[in-house]
Amino acid sequence: MRSLSILLAFLLLSTHVAALPLATIFTTTTTTTTTRTTTTRSTSTSKTTTTTTTTTTVSLFTPTIFATPTKLPSYPFPRGICGNQNPTKFGPSQEVEDRRNQIRKFSLSYKVDGTFDAKTSSELILSAPNPNRYLYLIYLETALNGYNLEDIYYSNQAALKILARNTKNINAAMMFENWLFLDTYLRAECLVTPELTAAVLAYYQTIEFEAGNWRTSNLSILASVTRLLIGQLFPNGTFTDNGGYNDGYSNVKGRAKALFYQQVAEFASQSYGVYDMFTFVTVAHFSKDLKLANLADLGIQVGMARYAGVWWSDRLAIQCQRCESNDYHNFNLWGFYSDLWVYFGDAQTNILSQPKKSWLLTYSASVGYNIDPLISKISTLNGTRNVRIAGPAAYSFYTEAYITDSYAIYISNSLPTTHCFIPGQSTLPGVFWNARGQTTLSTRSNFFLGVALEAGRTISQKWMGYVHEWVLHKNSYVLVIDNVLGRINTTETPYPVALVSMPSTTEFPAGIMDASCATTLCGNATLGQAYYLFYGYNDNAVLIAIASSQKFIVNNGYKMGNNRSFYANLTDNETAGFAVECALPSDFPRASLAEQFAAFKARVLSQAGFQFTDAVNDTSRAQVSYKTTSGDVLWKMFQYNGNIGTANPDDWMRIPPLESVNGEKSVDYLKWPIIDTPLVFQSNYPGYWPEFYANANYPPCPVYYRPNTTAPWVAMESPNLEPKYLTLPSGVQCVSPQ
Repeated sequence: MRSLSILLAFLLLSTHVAALPLATIFTTTTTTTTTRTTTTRSTSTSKTTTTTTTTTTVSLFTPTIFATPTKLPSYPFPRGICGNQNPTKFGPSQEVEDRRNQIRKFSLSYKVDGTFDAKTSSELILSAPNPNRYLYLIYLETALNGYNLEDIYYSNQAALKILARNTKNINAAMMFENWLFLDTYLRAECLVTPELTAAVLAYYQTIEFEAGNWRTSNLSILASVTRLLIGQLFPNGTFTDNGGYNDGYSNVKGRAKALFYQQVAEFASQSYGVYDMFTFVTVAHFSKDLKLANLADLGIQVGMARYAGVWWSDRLAIQCQRCESNDYHNFNLWGFYSDLWVYFGDAQTNILSQPKKSWLLTYSASVGYNIDPLISKISTLNGTRNVRIAGPAAYSFYTEAYITDSYAIYISNSLPTTHCFIPGQSTLPGVFWNARGQTTLSTRSNFFLGVALEAGRTISQKWMGYVHEWVLHKNSYVLVIDNVLGRINTTETPYPVALVSMPSTTEFPAGIMDASCATTLCGNATLGQAYYLFYGYNDNAVLIAIASSQKFIVNNGYKMGNNRSFYANLTDNETAGFAVECALPSDFPRASLAEQFAAFKARVLSQAGFQFTDAVNDTSRAQVSYKTTSGDVLWKMFQYNGNIGTANPDDWMRIPPLESVNGEKSVDYLKWPIIDTPLVFQSNYPGYWPEFYANANYPPCPVYYRPNTTAPWVAMESPNLEPKYLTLPSGVQCVSPQ
């Protein structure tokens, strides 16, 4: 049946590709050596070695693009290696191209004389870390080397290997790979054989894009982009229901517009960010609807500007909104971070020298999409700064981070009154830092604490969204835990507790741990004592103090696998309070990390103050107050519908939270901007629900950016987004950066 479908698909191609000639003949040689061992009754043994050499004659395919050799595209391929990409606004950056070239060079195979080895590269396609990214690199190298016909032959052989591997979804049954294969096919369309084109059409005719998981947030955009471009590529093809151009267009256009109105979906996601944003690169490059292509192109620029605003030391210094594991912070060569690293780089860590550099073979490393040079400058900002992120859409995240050149401390502000699945899919707030010069893992060290979603599970996997609330100010945060909503199953054993994790001594020997106050109240008796843990990492990274209302107990009952993790039992009312304060080792000029660490501990115990008040009734819930060593006072009471005077579960966004810094109450979340950083700013419609903004009925608030903190703000160019109304309603106005 598959052979018949390919034949029918081939017949449909008469409108898609002209008859293409076959040209040069070359031979491929395969040598097989077989050794046979024979043992006689006299126990004598003889070996017979047979060498078989098979020679195959191949007629090389000559693409029609060769009809005018002088017009073959050349580097830097402004319209792609086939000259079929839509023109985009920005040219290549030398720094970005250098990183791409280095990744291509260590990913592909080369002969002893340094020339490209297309045959070996093709044979290794299925063992590549990312086969579809690797495939495009083969086509790209072929173009860079003058479109050699043998190289084209092996490139197409590699594509057929990937296509033949499918079990309903290209590349090891991963739905995510369908878009990536199609993206590569479009980029190399002028080089592929009719046989390959027929197989591609036949393959995509089998996919039910509305079935099962295609309806999730990230897979739905992958399905829509694929439907759009397959329908455009094969206008006479017959597809399954919801498999053609028109079925993809509406969702692609809506999601492209949304890039202006809200954060990229699953913002800061380690695994999914590439699908939520870079799918639009394919649309920008290949949509025949140029208005849609331009919309996608400029939407990506907006998304990249927001990412640049929180980029720090080859990572996004903000809470991940779709990672499902705090291990996310331990890897700098994985997934979406690697994609962004191609554009933004990192002056502090030489990733290309690390053993796992093969993880850098990402979409951005292989595809020549270019961003605004000003965005690249934004990503290089150094110095201490605060950032705030809101979004995306209805059940919004409200995340904050305080970033220094050595560490970042970050929290989530979303009150968990209505949903838990989002916190469960995001990382638990804490501190991460860069231990430069250490091991690959230690360049992504992190500390975190909180309640796990399930008893006995490692907190790095899932955390309980309904019981945590934080307040961040500069280098400190307070955390209050309260099970007033009854989400913790207190019958589970061991439960209920808060888990605390620092890097272990085994993997991270550069750290110093002090647990002398873990079970003994320490600190200034007048300001307020607490149980403390102290941790320090390297002489250029971070010092951390963790204060608790509860004793810290060495963790040997949970699956942490870490000799520097602890747990703290909750009170009888199932509450607890914590405070975390960070400092730079350089704040304490001493001869060694141990001396800096001791000075930091002494300052905290003499100058900090901690107060915890347990829950009294439904209105007066658990609360914590912490005076930092700088004299700032952070206060937070656990907030839920029962003590904010409303039954509407979403009213937490419009009522000022029960918290303050130095006595000044925080504003309600509906007044938060979409992004607020020193170099990128965009307001929401202050005081209006996120749905009101995300529905795109009105013009979006401008995205402002600038290359440094002394330059004037500039509004990013935006296309005609075709909102339902051309002006904002009476009383609604955007806010400009201060």
